[in-house]
Amino acid sequence: HMQDAPPALRDVAPSVPKTFEPVIRRALAKDPAKRYQTTGELGAAALEAANSATGRRRRHRDQTAAQTRKLSSTTQAATHQLGRPPPQVTAKIVAKKREPRRVPLIAGALAAVVLVGVAAAALLGAFSGPRHPTPGTHHRTYHKTPPPTPQPLGLSGTVRCSSSTCTQAGHKVLAPIEDGVCGRSMGNWARIDASGSPLMVCMAASNPPDGTPPLIATVPDVIDGRLDWVHDYLDGLAINHDTTGGGILGILDNSAYEVCATSPPAGQPLDQGDFVQLYAQHSC
Repeated sequence: HMQDAPPALRDVAPSVPKTFEPVIRRALAKDPAKRYQTTGELGAAALEAANSATGRRRRHRDQTAAQTRKLSSTTQAATHQLGRPPPQVTAKIVAKKREPRRVPLIAGALAAVVLVGVAAAALLGAFSGPRHPTPGTHHRTYHKTPPPTPQPLGLSGTVRCSSSTCTQAGHKVLAPIEDGVCGRSMGNWARIDASGSPLMVCMAASNPPDGTPPLIATVPDVIDGRLDWVHDYLDGLAINHDTTGGGILGILDNSAYEVCATSPPAGQPLDQGDFVQLYAQHSC
């Protein structure tokens, strides 16, 4: 899967118009930089391919109609001169009139669009299990189809997703692409949930200098986040934090605990120098 080129689209489905070949080939490029960078780009390319294929069919239909009119005119002239249409000319006219078959053409176009959707779904997939982004990897994991009218993603703030929608600060948003660039190219989208529904954040590539004001104005929502990943996330936002909980012996391994509460709670204003207290499992 990582080395071999995928089969050509028309080798799998010869009836698909040729215009879709470059769309799918680019969407399945091994190098992420050569793929479409957003689902909008992929959708626009697929739509352009569909329109191009429709235009070719329309031109073919118009050419066929012109040929039919020319044969009809020839037949009328022959009928006027001979008193009856020549049999061979009549047969050609009937054959020409039967050529345009709109239903198969429409069905073919619909099948092409569906096939592109299936290929895009296979490419985009669903969420993988939670993991921390590793520098230098090319793995990408995508959400399922977002809601019809989502808002653009903000540069900061937690994104919670279900199987059908994603929200950020209470608003429906486009599903972020795991490992995709965010924060004006200063970080990457990453999952910080330990289990369950995806919890996505813009994870900074490096921590800001000491004394930097918090990069967001309110306490972020990190409930159900894995403790070590939450620490990394808050460090990248220049948010001071401390942790309580973990049972009698305290927290021995941050990766073994989830955040169950914060103080102040998510959404509260956050000023420079403020501390966010994290509460781990068994302490809420």
